[in-house]
Amino acid sequence: MNDQGGVDESDEIRLTLPAVASYARVARLALSGVASRFGWSYDDLVDLRIVIGEVFAVLVTADRAQLTLRFSLDEHTMVLEASREPAAPDLEVTELTRQIIAAVVDQAEIDDHRAFIRVVKQRGT
Repeated sequence: MNDQGGVDESDEIRLTLPAVASYARVARLALSGVASRFGWSYDDLVDLRIVIGEVFAVLVTADRAQLTLRFSLDEHTMVLEASREPAAPDLEVTELTRQIIAAVVDQAEIDDHRAFIRVVKQRGT
C-alpha cells in the first residue's frame, strides 16, 4: 500500500540470456529502463549497472550455460535474482566482488555452490 491508500505498482522482468559477457549490456539496458520508469536517480542506475557487471563476472565461465535474471522494481525497491544453468560447481567469488556488491546494494546473498545471486537495493541508498 502507498501513502494514499492505493496499491504500489511494480514491474517484474525475467531474462534468460546466454552466459556470455557481452549480454550484460542487454541486462543493464532492461534494468535501467524499468528503473527509469519509476524515477530512480542516475546514481541509483549506476549502482544497478555495477551490480549487473558483477553478476556477469561471477556467473559467466568458459563453458556454455544460460543465465536467468529476475528483477522486480517499484518506486522504492529493486530485487535481483540471478542464476546459472547448469550451475558451475567452482565459481570464483572474490572478496573484491563481494565488497563491490556490498557497497552498492543494501542486501546481498551469493551462493557459489548453487550459482545463485540475490541482491536488494533501496532507492536512494
